[in-house]
Amino acid sequence: MKKFCLAVLVCLVLAGCSSGNTTPVLKGITFTAEIAYYNESYTLSGQILNDGSMVATLLKPDELANLKLTLNGDRITAEYKGLTYTPVEGSLPFSAVLQNLYDPVCQVNKEGLLPDKNGKIQGEINGTDYTLTLSPTGLPQRLELPKRGMVVTFYNLCVKEDVNE
Repeated sequence: MKKFCLAVLVCLVLAGCSSGNTTPVLKGITFTAEIAYYNESYTLSGQILNDGSMVATLLKPDELANLKLTLNGDRITAEYKGLTYTPVEGSLPFSAVLQNLYDPVCQVNKEGLLPDKNGKIQGEINGTDYTLTLSPTGLPQRLELPKRGMVVTFYNLCVKEDVNE
């Protein structure tokens, strides 16, 4: 009987731990992301700074490798081989893709959205539905934007208190 009561107690504790009370951790993090966008794929090294802006350096495809984009609200700055450029929205290769990743994360941060019991935050931004799946620790795992043909998988996540630049 003691083993049965202990098993029930453990199940109740575990169920309580996954009740969807996870707080999103979407600032002060570094990550690698694999992005599938229609028939294209990208790999980037990124960070979301403590101020909510995002810096991403493309790793693949090779044609765009080392292109660094910084997003802060609606402003995008591109850096490549010592040159800095502020493009018109969506006019730079890959900038629209990165904006699609940034906008939902920015919305979750600004509005304090919380995940459901399955760790998912569903929302809409700029006329597009999205689903952001968080790990039990609140870190992003997957972002889906079905109407845009885009899926982002996050890995190598690390929380850093000093992510300011």
